[in-house]
Amino acid sequence: MNKSLEKGLIWEFCEDNTYTSSSFEGINSQGGWRAEGSILYMTDAGIADKDNTVGEMEMIKLTEDNLTVRISNGNDWIDLMFQKMIE
Repeated sequence: MNKSLEKGLIWEFCEDNTYTSSSFEGINSQGGWRAEGSILYMTDAGIADKDNTVGEMEMIKLTEDNLTVRISNGNDWIDLMFQKMIE
């Protein structure tokens, strides 16, 4: 089953492989990112485990203006669809 989240999650990816994340619910984070093939890896600077890994997501669609990633949610899948807002 696929689900999608409502609008309100913002990821800002920077060229130095850092990101910031915020949501209308007030959940904010920052960390690092890297892409290997079709997998997007993200870390969170606020987590103190050995590799700081927060997520590993499959990039389903990546264009100049859109990013869709698929993440596991237990026995379910969630597709997160992002649209470029600024240059």
